[in-house]
Amino acid sequence: FNFNFSKSPSIFSAIYRQNLVPLHVFIHPYMRKLIYIIAALFLLSVNSATMAAPKIAINIIINGMQAVDLERYGNNFGEGGFRRITSGGTICTECYTDFTPTSQSMALATLATGTLPSMHGIVSMQWYDRNNDSAPWEDTAHNGINSGYDSSHFTAETLAQAVTASHPQSRAITIAQTSQSAIALAGSNGECYWIDKSGRWATASCYAESLPSWVNGYNLVGMNRVFAIGTWFGKYGKSQYHNEFATVVKVYDSAVAQQANKAPLSDWVDELRYTPAGNGATFEFAKRCIDQLLDAKNEGGCRLLNICLDTPCNIVERYGTNSIEYEDMLYCLDTPLAEFFAHLYSKT
Repeated sequence: FNFNFSKSPSIFSAIYRQNLVPLHVFIHPYMRKLIYIIAALFLLSVNSATMAAPKIAINIIINGMQAVDLERYGNNFGEGGFRRITSGGTICTECYTDFTPTSQSMALATLATGTLPSMHGIVSMQWYDRNNDSAPWEDTAHNGINSGYDSSHFTAETLAQAVTASHPQSRAITIAQTSQSAIALAGSNGECYWIDKSGRWATASCYAESLPSWVNGYNLVGMNRVFAIGTWFGKYGKSQYHNEFATVVKVYDSAVAQQANKAPLSDWVDELRYTPAGNGATFEFAKRCIDQLLDAKNEGGCRLLNICLDTPCNIVERYGTNSIEYEDMLYCLDTPLAEFFAHLYSKT
């Protein structure tokens, strides 16, 4: 377990081993006062005994989380999620980048390429292109394929592009809750998916002419809808929280179990964006991506999975970093993160 974590503008790394399978994690947050990005890169080797070439790399970005949160809220994290990452590491705090992000897409593209906006070409969330008389990344979805998006604005190679170019059988999948995050991480090729306005996983015509059967099958089940929680109850009793103020989350003296929705919610897609449900839905789809990437039939080459969690940033912008909503979201995120790790190890 090689884990790098940064709080703006520094980075730290940690080494951790379990069952002789090395897992390498790199976390890089690049955000301003309220918007931090934490990236994690996981590398699992094919043969841990001989330290062979990595079998899969997983890049997890928690958009909106601050580095200090791992320590501030660490006492309420379980063993399998955040604590599994941070409990066995060596910390390096003197790593810097000469970059101050002014938009989420710009920061993600900088993470994905390792270059500055002047080199990778992504200068904002959206802008008008005078050469083509268009605005990049327009949302015009139809049957899961968005024809209004354009990934050709990248002028530098992303990690996903480098992986797919390294070997004919290499494969890269990028998933995020928003199209801007997914495209900024993926670059101009590879597989790229996000949750559209209908609550389904979608892609763009610049990546594929149609959704693959495994994504269509996942959408038909309506799994994203399952994660919508209706009433948001705090994971713990009120005394366990560090923050004091809550707007929508229900926090009582003792913990209250989340209740399943008894009736369909008309705004459940919006709920994925502003409650912990979005993180759960994203990690559940990430498990299916792992299954695809580690299919026994796909031998040779490298595998990359980019995961960007946009819900934390949405909650930060709506409720603030000192809200119980933000704190509880991190506690709720710890569970699907642990489940994702367990699923990942079971497949390797």
